[in-house]
Amino acid sequence: REEYFLNVLEDFKVQDIMLTDPQVINENMKFSEIINYISTTKHNCFPVVNEENILIGVLKYEEIRQFVFEEGLVDIVVAGELCDKKIPPVAPNDSIAHAIKIMSFSNEEILPVVNNLKERKLLGIITRKDIISYYNKISLEQENTARLEF
Repeated sequence: REEYFLNVLEDFKVQDIMLTDPQVINENMKFSEIINYISTTKHNCFPVVNEENILIGVLKYEEIRQFVFEEGLVDIVVAGELCDKKIPPVAPNDSIAHAIKIMSFSNEEILPVVNNLKERKLLGIITRKDIISYYNKISLEQENTARLEF
């Protein structure tokens, strides 16, 4: 079943389902500003970018939650220091199967989408939830097509 899932997604590209307007955090945003910003959104993962929109990493609320009540951090720690710089980005032309393999291997819920791996200009994100929804849509369409042909 997993192999079928990946085979179906091999034919589709990240650009087909990526979110092109993700909420981002600037690398220089202070910890207190991060906490205020996160509280106004429904998300818990954010790409961190510099002034040129170059990907620095991904900030996950669950990883900084432990520091929320630590005194002294609010004005000295910035997003660029807190973000996970090891989350691998994907490119728009990568297959969705490639993206889900990376997510499964690294246990991530989102992956940043960049123009290329050298320049790393952020174009959007792809989420595990969106991949599953897209797969379900494709499967339903294929099932309906098979019924019509039968």
